[in-house]
Amino acid sequence: MSNYGSTPGSGPGLKAVKTLQAKADDAKDVMKKNIKTVMEREEKLEKLELNAEYLKKGGASFEKGAQEMKTSLKWKVYKKWIILITLISIILLVIIGIIVAVVVTQFKK
Repeated sequence: MSNYGSTPGSGPGLKAVKTLQAKADDAKDVMKKNIKTVMEREEKLEKLELNAEYLKKGGASFEKGAQEMKTSLKWKVYKKWIILITLISIILLVIIGIIVAVVVTQFKK
C-alpha cells in the first residue's frame, strides 16, 4: 500500500519535510549568527581604524613638537656657549688690560 491515500499530516513524506525544515531553520540560525558576528567585527574594525587614525595624527603632532623642542634646546645651548665665550673674552681683555697697564707704568719709571 502506498501512503498517498493516508490522512494529511502523517507519513514519511511529512517526516522528510519536517527534517528538511529543521535543517533549514538550523542553517538560518547559523546564518543569522554569522551575520551578527560579521557586523560586530565590522564595528570593531571601524573603531580600530578610528584609533589608528588618531594615533597617526597624534604621532605626527608629537614628532613636530619633538623637532621644535630639539631646535629650541639647540639654540639654548648655542646661547650658553656664546655667553660663556663672551665672558671669557671679557675676562681675558681685563687681564690683558691690567698686564698692559702694569707694563706701561713700569716702563715709564
